[in-house]
Amino acid sequence: MPTPTSQKKEFGKGIFGIGIGAAVVLIVIISIVYFMFFGKQAAALGSLMIDDFKFCNSVDDNFNCDANVNGTFKAGDDVWFVLKVYGHTNEKVENKYNVQVVESITTLDPYYQSVSSMTGTIQTIQEEYPIKSNSLMLKTKFQTTVVYPPGQYTINLIIEDKLGKKTTSIIREFTIE
Repeated sequence: MPTPTSQKKEFGKGIFGIGIGAAVVLIVIISIVYFMFFGKQAAALGSLMIDDFKFCNSVDDNFNCDANVNGTFKAGDDVWFVLKVYGHTNEKVENKYNVQVVESITTLDPYYQSVSSMTGTIQTIQEEYPIKSNSLMLKTKFQTTVVYPPGQYTINLIIEDKLGKKTTSIIREFTIE
């Protein structure tokens, strides 16, 4: 006959005898690995995805990026970034494909307060293409005025596919010296 102490259950033990926190970490790691290896394929199956995000010192009309690898800028500099969007909806209208993607960013200061001048829709892509588009390249520029004292800033970038009614986001950090 079991004793009352042998029937004691450990608090916080979940699946396979690992803690709830460890299970959450495991799920996050599996998700990251999945998108690293299958991200573009997942986009092909209907998910909206941001890929190839880069901070740049400048970007030309052909999306060639003078990469800023460490994401460090001086106050007053133009901050550029480029990215690719996969999985957007193409609507065929009279032998052309219509794409409608909206890009919005919110910038947070080192104290995680919104920098109000950077909140809002930056650009809307509403284009017609003769062939179906598998990816879109986007480039964005904003100026770090005197409102940006030195410190670490966070960009929350949201991409919305108006036709497919899908949304995705990405968070990146940059530094102002």
